[in-house]
Amino acid sequence: MKVSIVITAYNVGHTLRKAVESAVWQTWDDVEVIVVEDKSTDGTRDVLFELAEKYPDVTVLLCSRNVGAGLARRRGISYATGDYVLLLDGDDWIEPDYVERLARKAMEEDADIVTGGVTMHGGDGRVCEMSYAERTVEGDAKIADYFMQTTMFLNNRLVRRSLYGKVPYSDRRYIEDVPTCVKLLWWAGLVCFVGGQGYHYMYNAGSLTHTADAFKTALFKTLCIADLVRFFAEYDPRWLDAYPWEEAYRYGLEQLAQCNPTDDMVAPYRKEWEELKQFAES
Repeated sequence: MKVSIVITAYNVGHTLRKAVESAVWQTWDDVEVIVVEDKSTDGTRDVLFELAEKYPDVTVLLCSRNVGAGLARRRGISYATGDYVLLLDGDDWIEPDYVERLARKAMEEDADIVTGGVTMHGGDGRVCEMSYAERTVEGDAKIADYFMQTTMFLNNRLVRRSLYGKVPYSDRRYIEDVPTCVKLLWWAGLVCFVGGQGYHYMYNAGSLTHTADAFKTALFKTLCIADLVRFFAEYDPRWLDAYPWEEAYRYGLEQLAQCNPTDDMVAPYRKEWEELKQFAES
């Protein structure tokens, strides 16, 4: 069983080597490593070229312009040839046996998604370990379980590649994991969890995720709700009543209103702003 590890890299010249080598040195035999460089402004490309020379089996994809995490991951996934895909950020790393533990569970259970634990590293040196009990879920429990999880991102999950044919990775630059993951879980058959940690997540206070202003956060959270409402309206209307979408949507609109949006605030997100307006009118 082949696993594709897709690494996205933007301004991570100081950490990319550790990320790539953690993927290259996996104990699972059949692994391909794909790195998508998203038009960095630091020395990321220089580091990547050195790594590509040292590890010629690593596939390097260079973006001609900065497209953001969503489209960069989508591009990497489109080049993947593995049976399963694991996402890895260029400032994170994984333990040598992480893929093996998830892949063995996927093979044993014929699971579509396998999730492993995460170690969160803060900039102040603090470490928080989060793991899951060994279990298998299916049916409606897949999504209900997800909304109760502490970590809602996608990187710690081995995903059957064919699922991305049904759910292209979100093209958003922010809060792109949640709508993608929920849709993948809906399409998935069995979803399994393995105990222990193995994915190391670096909390970067300067990243887009952690420096977003109140307006941007409210806008993209509300768009995430709109994405999921549209999805469930088309594929499984039962979920429209199973979760307080309307309450969450109204709260998002209230948060946006409290920001007193100006043209200058909206300008960087004109496309997303118009999309939300169209959803409100539909």
